[in-house]
Amino acid sequence: MKICSIVFLAAALATPLFSNPLFVGQGEQNNSLTPSAPRLVINNRPLIRVNGKVISLIDVLKKMDVIIHEHFPEVKKSVVNLYQFYDHQWQHFLEELVYNELMILDAEQKEIKVSDGDVREEMERRFGPSIIATLSNLKIPYEDARKMIHDELIVRKIQGLKVYSKVQLIVTPEDIKGAYKDYLAKNPPKEHWKYQVVSVRGDDQEECKKTVTSLSEKLKLPGTKLSEITQLDSAETPKVSVSISKDLEVSGNNLSSEHKSVLTSLKEGGFSAPVIQKSRISNTPVYRIFHLKAHSTENPKTFDAIYEEIYNKLLEEHVKIEKQVYQKRLRDKFGFDENPLKDILKQGYKPFELR
Repeated sequence: MKICSIVFLAAALATPLFSNPLFVGQGEQNNSLTPSAPRLVINNRPLIRVNGKVISLIDVLKKMDVIIHEHFPEVKKSVVNLYQFYDHQWQHFLEELVYNELMILDAEQKEIKVSDGDVREEMERRFGPSIIATLSNLKIPYEDARKMIHDELIVRKIQGLKVYSKVQLIVTPEDIKGAYKDYLAKNPPKEHWKYQVVSVRGDDQEECKKTVTSLSEKLKLPGTKLSEITQLDSAETPKVSVSISKDLEVSGNNLSSEHKSVLTSLKEGGFSAPVIQKSRISNTPVYRIFHLKAHSTENPKTFDAIYEEIYNKLLEEHVKIEKQVYQKRLRDKFGFDENPLKDILKQGYKPFELR
């Protein structure tokens, strides 16, 4: 038996929102040289009927305002940001309200209930000790807020029964171990290198070889400073160019194979023997000495450290699947048809505008 249907109106009711001073345009106080601040307008209308209850845009708005109050209070500081939040999120919240109504109907048939004490406790948690003042700021009547919280608690219970209890049985230790193996494959140990390179270049290869050999011998002496000896050798051998790089900090696969082959043989603070390599720019021989200043390895998280994160991620994935399965059952059970709602959107309905 179908108990859900869509309600259309011939025309939408345009209702400006003046519940917060930020929504009020400043044009009345400005002179002609100052542009007016934008004003948020809500085009309220009934959207859908579910289980005998008509859900209007204002119902969706109340739900969004509660979420903004709890999680995104900064949004209300700007009428433009508020408009963007409403405009991007209203369809998601409408869908949530629709399925909440279907779940409430399912819960009624299964005689699932919540106590008044549970509702009061949740209201204090959500709106703080000054419930009336908070609801007044949100422009939500107390009874509407109480009904909203009551329904949400019912939805939690029925979802726990129909979705979460099943998911907890689906995720096994083997699934978690398999996911950890995938994590290790995607996150191998990552090495971090900090080093300098002394480069010796010149047209006379014999002079370059003598110079780099001399540098290497001097670097074996205790207390020798790299910058001092490179400056000295540059002055003594004008036909040969001696340069020293700044500190190079490279991680993972960004380190070239040529450099890595030398650095892996060094201890921290050590200098390599002279090596001859090809310049990537001129393709000419370059004599180099590597100085390893620091080397560390960043290992992936251990199984114990990431266990809960993997478990929760797997739960979320299965919860999404089970929710979709449960929602389809609800649509089939109560004869809910989404197509008329899609027709409303095709008509070009704009629930929110900035003017």
